[in-house]
Amino acid sequence: MVSAVEHPAVAGAQERGAEVLPVDRDGIVDVGAAVAAIDESVALVSVMWVNNETGAVQPVEKVRRAAVRCGAWMHSDAVQALGHVPVDFHASSLDLMTLSAHKIGGPVGVGALLAGRAIVPAAVGLGGGQERGVRSGTNSVALAAAFARAASLAVQELDGERDRLTVLRDRVAAAALAVGGRLNSLPDGAPHIVNATFDGIRADDLLFLLDQRGVHASVGSACRAGVHQPSEVLLAMGRSVDEASQSLRFSLGRTTTEADIARLEEVLPLAVEQGRSAFGA
Repeated sequence: MVSAVEHPAVAGAQERGAEVLPVDRDGIVDVGAAVAAIDESVALVSVMWVNNETGAVQPVEKVRRAAVRCGAWMHSDAVQALGHVPVDFHASSLDLMTLSAHKIGGPVGVGALLAGRAIVPAAVGLGGGQERGVRSGTNSVALAAAFARAASLAVQELDGERDRLTVLRDRVAAAALAVGGRLNSLPDGAPHIVNATFDGIRADDLLFLLDQRGVHASVGSACRAGVHQPSEVLLAMGRSVDEASQSLRFSLGRTTTEADIARLEEVLPLAVEQGRSAFGA
């Protein structure tokens, strides 16, 4: 079972028979529905720690308890959580957790699957049995070392970076509201993501107009760049096709500065006005 707002890397399991756990209008997994749905026939439950499009922090622990009662493994995609909210694999009691280096300033092309010592996932191929027999092959030491360094820094600097990004995130949210946008993100969500709907303007048009002015945002998940379709996450949250097609995601990170946010505050009203004029025409 996977939540309805998972990253495509996990949501793709639906094509292989995985069932879906619903979410509410805030994009939070419906714990009551999860408890009712998870039974002895379920082998694995996967709920992401932080949603990559809205920043919603999921009730992973509550779902985990339901999975444990039925003997299912519990996995969480914590890629968007690491470096932004406290993450502790041991304390979480999860069976499996996935992480990625590139979201915390590390290199592209290296990630981690954390597995409890009692967990024995099936091997993904034949070979010498490296990585506890799950993934054979010679590892890239340079990538692994760089990932480890990035993770150490992300944890060490978590509090300060979270506070800094929260201030910037709130300014982005305020800028969106000031031009008539409606937020799809919660104020108590992760500090680095704002998702907003701008009625009367296609998201692709607004994206283009902002890009012209040096502001980079995205429509849905960054990994779906170039795929012109409404966000499946927002649709799962009960938004209409039109609403999902008029929504943008603003992501912040270590390289985001106050000057970047000031630029957004300056150009967003102009871009929205121009976009709505063109859309209306």
